[in-house]
Amino acid sequence: MRPIFQLLDPGLVRRIVDEALQLLGRPGVKVEEPEAIRILVHGGATADGERVRIPEAMVQGALDSAHAPAGRPSATARASSTSTRGPRVSRCSIRRRSRPASRRPLTSPA
Repeated sequence: MRPIFQLLDPGLVRRIVDEALQLLGRPGVKVEEPEAIRILVHGGATADGERVRIPEAMVQGALDSAHAPAGRPSATARASSTSTRGPRVSRCSIRRRSRPASRRPLTSPA
């Protein structure tokens, strides 16, 4: 029998992913490279200056294509037809937003 190694509870993983998706969509991320902004907008994001909001469907398409076999993008990635090549986004920042009072911090035990 092999031991099962699990760092995080699956519910906590889902919560982390959900909150990350919320932050990418709103308030978004600061992208300082104009070419990176152009590529993200072409792929479905919206931009207001250097602030780029990346919708959940776009993130999911990128995740799906990362898990697809080499040379065969997933259906989601094919549908969005976004470029995976382009300038590296080297400087990003996420503005903190206040956490609703009804939500526990991620560090508290379940």
